[in-house]
Amino acid sequence: MYCKLMKSVYKALCPIYRDREMESEIEAEWIMDSLGNTELTLHLFTKVLFRVAHNWAMHVDRDEYCEILDKVFRRIT
Repeated sequence: MYCKLMKSVYKALCPIYRDREMESEIEAEWIMDSLGNTELTLHLFTKVLFRVAHNWAMHVDRDEYCEILDKVFRRIT
């Protein structure tokens, strides 16, 4: 589920992303995001969403983070 979601996020934010690069990054991110667990808790999932917004935002700004996450949501649903 994580990999499928993150592929959708990557494609929403950077549609020309290469599949192999994306898969490699997602695998590395899973190791970091899951903290060794087999699945994400709600707390870890919210940290993933925060990291996505933080990495794509130009400023540390709540409104900009919300805008990015809203864009991702609209593009993948």
